[in-house]
Amino acid sequence: AIITGIKEPEEKIKLLKRFESSYPGSPLLTASWMAIADTYMEGERFTQAKPFLEKIIANEKSMQLLPQAYLKLGIAHYNSDKNEAAREQFAYVLDNFSNSEEAADALDGLKAIYIEEGRSAEFIDFVRSKGLSLSASLADSLRFTAAEQLYANKSFDQAEQALEQYLAAEDRPAFAIEAYAM
Repeated sequence: AIITGIKEPEEKIKLLKRFESSYPGSPLLTASWMAIADTYMEGERFTQAKPFLEKIIANEKSMQLLPQAYLKLGIAHYNSDKNEAAREQFAYVLDNFSNSEEAADALDGLKAIYIEEGRSAEFIDFVRSKGLSLSASLADSLRFTAAEQLYANKSFDQAEQALEQYLAAEDRPAFAIEAYAM
């Protein structure tokens, strides 16, 4: 299925689905579900990937795939414009798999959501509530980037408010000139 999938992703999916029906008790079943989800996600078919990721999460034999499944489900939600659901999945990874490789990616996913929504202060608070460190220069940059994103999205009233909050929150805002110019 993997070799076939290089050129024909649909055939790969068919073969992997056939594997599920032919070998329902196989220890490789959860890995086949992950391969199906990955194939859908590579084709930006996030809605179709979700059921396979949810099967992995629901299967008690898939403990080692859980951090990946939750992270990828968060990514699928994010790319389906379901930020709240994505936020829940990313936070779950941080809360339950904080020492996993996926935790850093989950934090990046959360950062992207908060920045996109112009809620950098909430992200900073979230990070600190998890006991993670955040440098002053990164906090400064995040606040400005969130305001800048709102401005780029033509949410001018929200951008103005975010820029005012940015200038008030930082002792020496690194992007003061840019903030005043907006």
